[in-house]
Amino acid sequence: MGLSKLFMNKGMAIFEKLINIFAWVFLALFGIGLILTLAANLNVLGGYRHLIVQSGSMEPTIMTGDVIVIAKANDYQKNDVITFQDVEGEITTHRIDEVRKVDGGKEYMTKGDANRVQDNDVVFEREIMGKVVFTIPKLGYFIYFLRSKAGMVIFLIIPACLIVVDEVINIFKLIGSKKKVSEN
Repeated sequence: MGLSKLFMNKGMAIFEKLINIFAWVFLALFGIGLILTLAANLNVLGGYRHLIVQSGSMEPTIMTGDVIVIAKANDYQKNDVITFQDVEGEITTHRIDEVRKVDGGKEYMTKGDANRVQDNDVVFEREIMGKVVFTIPKLGYFIYFLRSKAGMVIFLIIPACLIVVDEVINIFKLIGSKKKVSEN
């Protein structure tokens, strides 16, 4: 076997390993994305939802670009971080600064950790989407990237092309091994 053929075989082996690693990473990210999408849209994980933080009003506790996971709670107390949707449909995540008992129910005054004063509007129990259970730092930036054209190219088109190239290589290997068998 010539030296050039030896280097070509090693190069192909390394290329195939890189394709396999990339494929597994892609599959893992795709699986995580699928689970998060199902969890958000089908309510399959016991009422947990994830949201991407888009402003700095809760910094440094919750940073812009973090993903928060929220769940409904039976009761909300002062200092709980809640996510609520106002009548215009705007979703906000702030800390409960004050709880008021009104007509057998409760209403809440909230405040972002980075804000100096309470929010102007009262939050009613029916507007609360849930309490923040945990935060995944900076994952929101990755999710936004995946939704972009560049993200789709990198995580859909390039892996698809690599799979096609890998299959073409396997076909040529199969043809080469059949030729060797027929020559012997």
